[in-house]
Amino acid sequence: MTRLTYLRLLLILAFISEALSGCGRETPAVSQAPASPPASSRVAAPPTLPAPPPAGQTAGTTAPESATPAAPTPGSQTTDLEAEYEKGASLAAAGKLEEARAVFEAMARADPNDANIAAAIAVFRDLDQGLVSSKLIQLLFRAMQYANDARWKEAHADVDEAVKLSPRYARAHDTRGKLHLFQGQYDRAVQAFGQALALDPQFAEGFTNRGATYSEMKQYDRAIDDYNRAIQLRPAFADAYRNRGSAHANKRGLDQAIADYTRAHELHPRAADALFLRGVVYSLKEEWDAAIADFTKTIEREPSYPDAHYNRALMHQQKGDDEQAIAGYTTAVEIIPNDPKPLINRGLLYARRREYERAIADYDKALALAPALAFVHYNKALAFDQWGRAKEAIAEYRIFLERAAPNQAPLATNARGRLTALQKQLSAQ
Repeated sequence: MTRLTYLRLLLILAFISEALSGCGRETPAVSQAPASPPASSRVAAPPTLPAPPPAGQTAGTTAPESATPAAPTPGSQTTDLEAEYEKGASLAAAGKLEEARAVFEAMARADPNDANIAAAIAVFRDLDQGLVSSKLIQLLFRAMQYANDARWKEAHADVDEAVKLSPRYARAHDTRGKLHLFQGQYDRAVQAFGQALALDPQFAEGFTNRGATYSEMKQYDRAIDDYNRAIQLRPAFADAYRNRGSAHANKRGLDQAIADYTRAHELHPRAADALFLRGVVYSLKEEWDAAIADFTKTIEREPSYPDAHYNRALMHQQKGDDEQAIAGYTTAVEIIPNDPKPLINRGLLYARRREYERAIADYDKALALAPALAFVHYNKALAFDQWGRAKEAIAEYRIFLERAAPNQAPLATNARGRLTALQKQLSAQ
C-alpha cells in the first residue's frame, strides 16, 4: 500500500475513475489521454479516457504506442498547508491537543474554505462542548496516522476503542468508514457511513464520504444523490461539488462536471484540484486551449504538480506544438523521475522529429523503470527501423512479439510484417 500522505480526519475525495479506464496498462498510440487524480483522497490511481491521436504518425505503419498517463502519486504535490495539516494531525495523534488546536486554527485563518481544516476545528469544538473526550480525539487522529503507514490492525483498534468510548459520536463511525474505504472494503464502508448518518442526519461530510464510496463501487447515481444531500445541508461545500463533478464525468455528463468543478473552484479558489479536474474534462471534450489554461492555473497554484505538467504537455502535443510538449514532459520527468510515462511520450516526439538517439534513450529509461511494458519495445523497434538500423530493429520487434498481449494484435501484425521485411533486406545484402 502506497503511503497515504494525504489522509486526513474528515473527507474522502472522489475523482474521475471508471470513465477514465486503462491507467498503467499498455494502450495503443492512438490512446493518449490526460491524467486524473485518484479516487478516495488520492489513495488509488484511477485511469484515463483515451483522446484522439496526435498528428504526424508515420505513413504506412502502425504508430508507436504511447504511455497511458499516470495519476498523481500520493504526496507528489504536497503544499505548505498540507504539511501543516500533517503537523497538526501528528500532534493530535500524540495527545498534544492544545498544540494541535493552535496549528489547525492558524491554518483556518490562512485557508478558511478548506473542509478538512474545518472538520478538525469541529472536533475540537465538540471537545469544548463536552461531546467527546480528549482520549477519543487522540484515538481518531492516531488511527489516521496508522492508516498513513498502512498499519490497518492498529488503525481499526483505535477506531474500535473510540466507538466504545462514544458509540453515538458520528465522526467515530465516519472514521471507521474511511478506513474500510481506503482498504477497498466498500460494503463495510457504506455500512459505517450509514451508521454515522443515522446518528447525525445533518452530517454533510458523511454524505460526501459515502458518495465517494459509491463512486468507487461505480454506483454513480447513488453517489450523486449523496453529494446532492451534502450540498443541500452545506451549500458552500466545495468538496461535495468537486466530487459530484467527477461522478457526472464518470456518467459522461461532461458539461455538468465542468459546472460542478467551476463552482468548487469558486468556493475554494486556493485549491488546485478542481481546476486540474476541469482541465481533464476539457481535454475529453477536445477543447485543448481550455484544458491548457486550467492546467496552467493548476501549476501556478502548485508548481510541483507533476500531472498538470504532463497533461499540459499532452495538450500541446495534441495541438502539434512539439516544442512545448517536450518541455512539459521534461519537467514531469524532473519532478517524478520514476514514472516511465512522460519518458515514453517524450520519446515518441523525439522519434517524430527524427531524433532517434534521444528517442531510444528515453525508451531505455522507461524500460529500466517498467520492464513489463512490452509496447515500449515496439516503439524502440520502430525508432531503430526508421533510423535504418535493421539489426537492432529486428531484435526489438522479436522482444515485443514474445511479450505482446492479446489486445496488441494490430501492433503484433505490423511487427511481424516489418520483421519479415527487414530479414529479407538483410539477406539480400
